[in-house]
Amino acid sequence: MTVHDRLSKLEDIQYNIDHYEKRLSDQMPAIYNQLSKWIVDKWNHDREIQLKCLAYWKRRYNREQKQLEYYPDLFDPKHLDNIWIDDIDFKDAPDFVDAYISQAYYYGTKLTEQQLDTLNEDSDFVYDCLQTQLY
Repeated sequence: MTVHDRLSKLEDIQYNIDHYEKRLSDQMPAIYNQLSKWIVDKWNHDREIQLKCLAYWKRRYNREQKQLEYYPDLFDPKHLDNIWIDDIDFKDAPDFVDAYISQAYYYGTKLTEQQLDTLNEDSDFVYDCLQTQLY
């Protein structure tokens, strides 16, 4: 499962959490108290079920979020393209320590400076991209 898939899954889970939190914030209509004890019991039983569902979705969200910790930069390299390397100094070959990724696209969206900084922290990845660009 790719990082993009996991992020999409997290959004779906967050939707469910919001849904149950909204349902739990609703108050029991006053008319229910006047109608029947059975209706009040049913309302309370439904709230218990909703609380359990909310707890389930929160646990699932936390599990998915832990899975994302294995991808601290949140980038799946297979989906990075149009990677450009700058400051290539051939006097510094074969190390090219000054080289850095100046532009890249992830799923067709240009990365921000902060995202590029995150990519550039992985010097092995930058070096691999440099080798791809040069050769």
